[in-house]
Amino acid sequence: FFCYRKGYFMLSSFPTHRLGINVRRLVEAGHKVGVVRQVEMAAMKANGSNKGGPFERKLTALYTPATLEAGEDLDGDLKMASSEGLASEHLSSYVMCILEEPSIKSKESVEVGLVAVEASSGDVLYTQFVDTAMRAHLERHLLCVAPRELLLCEGLSPATCRLTQHYSATASPGTTVRVEQANQESYEQGGALAVLGEFFQEHEGRESLSLPPLAARALAVMV
Repeated sequence: FFCYRKGYFMLSSFPTHRLGINVRRLVEAGHKVGVVRQVEMAAMKANGSNKGGPFERKLTALYTPATLEAGEDLDGDLKMASSEGLASEHLSSYVMCILEEPSIKSKESVEVGLVAVEASSGDVLYTQFVDTAMRAHLERHLLCVAPRELLLCEGLSPATCRLTQHYSATASPGTTVRVEQANQESYEQGGALAVLGEFFQEHEGRESLSLPPLAARALAVMV
């Protein structure tokens, strides 16, 4: 599709039945894509307080490489995209959050917390470990899980940043690994457990899982 500038924005238009195909194209190019839909019906508007105003619209979906396959709104459109050869070869994609703190064992070693979530299946992988200056343990986890998206918490060491940059650039030819920075200051000490406890209580009616401290903070950043 053709994109043109109007004011401060780049605009484009396409038929609604091509939404899934074009969303996939944008996501495969490394973009985060939001879908805004009209949520107010004519009957609701006629009896509401917004009779003379525009119909209410809201952000109903947000797609990234790791969440595209789990998109309920695009289910039929994704099947069409697959039939046109636009679907990714790897339908199961993990988003991995990495968090670290200095280790007391040595100046060059760090303690790392990892959480990886596969949105389409609900799989959750987590671990916490002490890694050396070579970050061999972290590299092994990256290659084993092969996440499609990385969420990097603030304060990562230069060695870890170099490894994640190398992974995102060389993970798979023709595939963009999306990298996003995250602020985790709000989840120091007991804040992470409070966030997780509220999240699990609201969605599943139970307390959060028992996780290692750094893994719990990484999961809190993701939710």
